[in-house]
Amino acid sequence: MAASRLAGVRLRFESAETTPAFYRALFLRAVDDPALSACQAELALQTAQPEGDFLPHISLFYGELGANRARALSEASTLVPLVLTLGAIEVWHLRGGVEDWERCAAVEMRAP
Repeated sequence: MAASRLAGVRLRFESAETTPAFYRALFLRAVDDPALSACQAELALQTAQPEGDFLPHISLFYGELGANRARALSEASTLVPLVLTLGAIEVWHLRGGVEDWERCAAVEMRAP
């Protein structure tokens, strides 16, 4: 399984960013790791989903920031640099409202 190669991967977050996209309104961008990219590519093939533009990140807020955008970005920027070791990976199918989201798979990461 693709996720098994990610045990011990440490993600380093390099910046806080905002976009008008609902699911990336406020996020921390991670420096891509080759093992993470390989896992994403394998999962895209297994699920017959297009790879698209892979953007390793952690979303901090979904929605519209509006007038709070500058303040939210400033506060999120205090988290950088941040380094995390992966503990689990979850794949979600996002459709409709939050109550309709479906967790498709979850893999607990073992220590390297």
